[in-house]
Amino acid sequence: MRRSRFAAIGAVLGVGLVAASPSAAVAQTSPDQPLPIRADVAAAADDTPDVRIRGGGWGHGVGMSQYGAYAQARAGWSVDDILTYYYPGTKIATDTRSSSQRIRVNIQQRVTSTTFRVDADVAVRACGAEGGAAVSDRLAHDTCVELLTATAGTTYRVCPYGDRLEVVAATSAGETTDCLAEPLYQTTRPVIRIRSDTTTLRTPPAFGGESTRRFTDGWRDLHRQVQAQPDPLPPRPVINAVQDVSSIETYLLGLAEVPSGWGIDGPAALEAQAVTGRTFAVGRLTARADCSCQVRATPADQVYNGAEKALAPQGERWVAAVEATRDRVLTFEGELAQTFYSSSHGGRTENLEDSWAFGTSPIDYLRSVDDPWSNQAPNPRSSWAAVADNAQVAAFLSAGTSPSLARVERLIVTSRTAGGTPKDLEVTGVTGAGDRITRTFSGRPTDAKPIAGNSIKLFLPILEGGQDWNQRVYSAQISGFSFGPFEDDNGSVHEFAISWARLAGIVDGIDATTFAPGQPVTRAQMATFLVNTFDIPAATDTGVFPDVPADNVHAAAIDAAATSGLAGGFEDGTYRPGDPVTRQQMASFLARALDATSSTTGSFTDVRSANVHRPAIEALAERGVTQGCGDERYCPGDPVLRGQLASFVHRVVVG
Repeated sequence: MRRSRFAAIGAVLGVGLVAASPSAAVAQTSPDQPLPIRADVAAAADDTPDVRIRGGGWGHGVGMSQYGAYAQARAGWSVDDILTYYYPGTKIATDTRSSSQRIRVNIQQRVTSTTFRVDADVAVRACGAEGGAAVSDRLAHDTCVELLTATAGTTYRVCPYGDRLEVVAATSAGETTDCLAEPLYQTTRPVIRIRSDTTTLRTPPAFGGESTRRFTDGWRDLHRQVQAQPDPLPPRPVINAVQDVSSIETYLLGLAEVPSGWGIDGPAALEAQAVTGRTFAVGRLTARADCSCQVRATPADQVYNGAEKALAPQGERWVAAVEATRDRVLTFEGELAQTFYSSSHGGRTENLEDSWAFGTSPIDYLRSVDDPWSNQAPNPRSSWAAVADNAQVAAFLSAGTSPSLARVERLIVTSRTAGGTPKDLEVTGVTGAGDRITRTFSGRPTDAKPIAGNSIKLFLPILEGGQDWNQRVYSAQISGFSFGPFEDDNGSVHEFAISWARLAGIVDGIDATTFAPGQPVTRAQMATFLVNTFDIPAATDTGVFPDVPADNVHAAAIDAAATSGLAGGFEDGTYRPGDPVTRQQMASFLARALDATSSTTGSFTDVRSANVHRPAIEALAERGVTQGCGDERYCPGDPVLRGQLASFVHRVVVG
């Protein structure tokens, strides 16, 4: 990033303009020809600031906020209070299916191979009819035949082929032996089954890494499936690894959705998670062919870690929460509720129909509620930011429209969902032909829901944004957009120019996040602005003005502007560096640097023909540098503001 040439450049974006009465000692003369733009500033003419996307929360935004529930528990709320807050109108009831029904959990979905290791010798079976297609329902034991005895401490890799499953020996790490090794065993039956209720079954972690997860209940089924691929690639064989757990209550003991340590501040948050997790699982007892399961062990359904959850530090608190709420589920009007939940919601939950993750039909108890609690817990994702390339944003927001935008200069949220996600955006940008246009973006024509924020979150390419945007669809509500780091210029008509001028090294903020676009520009600041924009030689004489001490951060710029003929002092020999610059003075300074004048009159109703700055004002208007202050006025005596000056310099350099 280009930086300003002078210290305290935060004050730069204001320029000390020509005085009405320059002193005789420092007479103001116009340069003989236009001053060239500084080389590095000219090189930045085509720079376009990236678009910064701000938001809060993590997840789909519907139903219970896990961090919100934690904050409520810390405030003394009960499990009933928490659940009825996030699911208005619901009640807690008993459903004994949780204790009686087995549940199949997909541990790995459609992988090209998988490994397992047991802590004691155990029989491994091949199940299903020989040559039969993979099955998604539970297989009876009498359809299985013994394939091998897995030896304690040995790691095995299972590899799928078109009509068979092969077992090969692997290293202790389980990751270095590939499927090209000579198989120890093979079967044309579609499922390999390993019992885990007589030993500990170890399998790779859900999200990669070198550690393994332990499973001590039920059995593991490795289903061979054939997955279609895009033409002309042939279908490929894959494996669905499924843990068949003895009951939903047992499954809940391995639910790893929230830290068990939250129970130190009271059990309510853990108990709320147990009830929502149980309700979610009971509602998904139908077999699913895509995963050979009923639920997946990932955030796509619920995170499940087997025995690891209870064995981890503070795991006993989670076990206690599950047992304290045994068979308790959430209902609405006597029916099982849909207990969607996510990490946090950025300040307010979403209506179900407005979320990117769900359908369009409203549900009475999945309505938007105020959620300051999400941001009151120690939540690392209460807010986040991401960065996208301006040209890619412009192309994305141009979908289905013509002409396409080449760059975006302003994004204004004109309407939001009940949860705060931008629904409609007013987009101002420039086409490839240089025309500036404004249009509305509510999503791409192919998007299922006409909600701008959802479309951007799901499909816009992201340059950077840290951990929160590695899987950007899990980020919750987008709150707004900006073109730079400053928080006080968002939505300003000058925001794009401010960010560009910062990139060009002409100006910076008064601190890291504050630009003060409405602050008047002083004469000292104006001098630094001129030197940062134009190729003005350094002054051969210093200390030109008695009221500009040598240690003034703008002193060198003031001396250079004065000796180059751009700026003069007053009749008393002073420069008055702290005086504000008026809009008419600014016009004369810029026109002098550009060697521009005009004989036009009448462009602005408040600029009299006798005004000594009129030719400069008209010249800048003809060049498109200034558009006045509205209603055909120029407001010549008003002070130049920092945001306005950024737009002036952007138009001078970029056009």
